[in-house]
Amino acid sequence: MIFRVLIIAFIVAGCVDNEENASANLKKGDDFFAKHEYEVAEYYYEKIPESSPFYKKAQKQLDAIGTIKRQWVEKEVTAEELAKIIIIDHTYKVDNITRVPVHRLSLVNNMDRILEYIEVEFTYYDNDDRKVYTLITETRTPMYQNTQDVFTKIEPGAVPVDFSRSTARILKARYQ
Repeated sequence: MIFRVLIIAFIVAGCVDNEENASANLKKGDDFFAKHEYEVAEYYYEKIPESSPFYKKAQKQLDAIGTIKRQWVEKEVTAEELAKIIIIDHTYKVDNITRVPVHRLSLVNNMDRILEYIEVEFTYYDNDDRKVYTLITETRTPMYQNTQDVFTKIEPGAVPVDFSRSTARILKARYQ
């Protein structure tokens, strides 16, 4: 009997907690929606239970986010926007057996758009600083506007010649 009472108390407490959080989740969702951070807003809206008086408003916002997402089309950035995507650090390690360099890039996205992909040219130089090989690869880089992030394990392919250093340059980028 006491066990059943405790279970019912926990269930009721859980419902009360969800109801109390519904208002806070709606506010957080609205705040992120206003900043165009739709994925985060979705997270908060989806936490609002159907029994909440805020549920209909949350569903309306989720529908609006769905409409926005369906309209997103990736587009290539202009040369002016490309200059706003900056490589601030580039390192790599080479697997001596496969000769595949594994790159790490730290990027800053100073655009006012969500960056989705970049096309990077890796150029390899010998000990005399002569260019000996070039590889181009596309890397998925979901980055919000005006943020910095690190992308690891970028493997553009094998380099069949010896090299002593590498540079990285962004050739193209696409955004939502």
